[in-house]
Amino acid sequence: EVLETLAKVEEVSENLELNKILGSGKIGIVCSGPSYLYVLETLEKNNLLQDYKLLKLGLIHPLPKKLLRKFLENVEKVIVVEEIDPYIELKLKALAHELELDVKIEGREEIFPKAGELTLDDVESWILGKKNILNSEPTYPLPRRPPPFCPGCPHIGTYMGLRLGVSKAGYKWGEIPLMGDIGCYALGLNPPFESIWTEHSMGASISMAMGLKVAGYHKPVIAVIGDSTFFHSGITSLIEALHKNVDILVVIMDNSTVAMTGHQTTPENNLSQSGKILKALKIESVLEGLGVEKLAIVNAYNYREVAEKVRKFLREPGVKVIVSRGLCAILTRRKGLTQICIVDKEKCTNCLACIKLTGCPALKPTENRVEIIEDNCNGCTLCMQVCPYDAIIVEKIKER
Repeated sequence: EVLETLAKVEEVSENLELNKILGSGKIGIVCSGPSYLYVLETLEKNNLLQDYKLLKLGLIHPLPKKLLRKFLENVEKVIVVEEIDPYIELKLKALAHELELDVKIEGREEIFPKAGELTLDDVESWILGKKNILNSEPTYPLPRRPPPFCPGCPHIGTYMGLRLGVSKAGYKWGEIPLMGDIGCYALGLNPPFESIWTEHSMGASISMAMGLKVAGYHKPVIAVIGDSTFFHSGITSLIEALHKNVDILVVIMDNSTVAMTGHQTTPENNLSQSGKILKALKIESVLEGLGVEKLAIVNAYNYREVAEKVRKFLREPGVKVIVSRGLCAILTRRKGLTQICIVDKEKCTNCLACIKLTGCPALKPTENRVEIIEDNCNGCTLCMQVCPYDAIIVEKIKER
């Protein structure tokens, strides 16, 4: 069935608009993903599109063989520009051999480095014949750009609550191990939170936190894990922790989706991507069924509520679980925003507390005050909650 499906996919892919051919030259360039953008920008910027025939593949497995055969028959040479491994290059060489086409095909095996990502400079160096060293260090300074949370992400409120709760429990931030897991919340590694100590594999946060305590670590240990990751592989570690009554605090960041990989459904949803009706499983019901006795459900957008539960649970023995719940900011925006936050220009003192404590990308420092990029704001109010001068207010969208 798999082979039959792949054959059907290949047939359909021949006519997909995802595959594009540009230019009219006799030198062919085949690329996919970001490499296509690098090539296209270089050709357009230097008015060279008429000298090359550019094929952008939107689907690389299975490859559209009919389209590729037509392309190979109309060029004298082919350069494959792709990221990391020479997957397309080797497939094209095999196809040309199978079709007995005398076309020279080169790529990662001959032209570009076999390791490392390509840059725009790398591609431009090859096309324009420059003598730049591929993958060389840039000659101009680059600003630090750590990836941030989305504006209004519920994980921001959870990390804010964790920091405050740890402090209220009598510990310094960074003094208590906070084991991370695989998901958007791993961005808590970056400023302003600088929170998680580890990011190993799905479900590892709970098992590593448990391992520290079993090994004799005397201070509290926290594990953070997402809702989908908990269902995927965190639940087994929690069962072991409950069975051994290990003294850990587990914080489940429940945003109701698998946000990092494309917003797939979780067992909490009652409808699949294909429209199939499912049985929704609430995390709290599962936790209660496992025997979790110290359980709290908190609003991720109320960081003080999160902090109070963290403070309380850090002082209690045994397994404690906090479900910090808040819908993914992207899904909130898709459903339609009802409010945004704005800055009162008269009250703002430019203390930057909102930026330093939330790290929200919708906040913009200016010379005299903070501005909120209204098109980016989700109206979560976390910035408003930390403003010491009440300079941030809510504005209902229907009133605008």
